[in-house]
Amino acid sequence: MVRILIDTQFDDEKHYIEAAGLSTDTKPNTDIITGSRYIEVNTGKEYRFDEVGGQWHEQQGVAM
Repeated sequence: MVRILIDTQFDDEKHYIEAAGLSTDTKPNTDIITGSRYIEVNTGKEYRFDEVGGQWHEQQGVAM
């Protein structure tokens, strides 16, 4: 199950989110902005959202 931990409205339609879930969960991809964050709790992988491409990209060596 995906949990939205932070949801900050960016404009009338889009949101910045920080979410967590399993690697088998479907990551959200509707109405979110570039830079939104997703953590897979079972793998520890971090992803950032690319709004233009509509895709999540795994981050390498990112500490937050």
